[in-house]
Amino acid sequence: MRINGADPGYNETDFNGHNGTQSVQEGTDAIVELATRGDQAPTDTFIDRSGIAPF
Repeated sequence: MRINGADPGYNETDFNGHNGTQSVQEGTDAIVELATRGDQAPTDTFIDRSGIAPF
């Protein structure tokens, strides 16, 4: 089992009055990256749109 986390960032949505710093599509980049990693991908990581993020 692989455990990873993703930070979608502060996205422009109706919920925040479209005050986010990026689009929802940009916010999904990290989530899609994790969902499409193969079986040999690293585990125990936290990523954002830019790559591995400190936590």
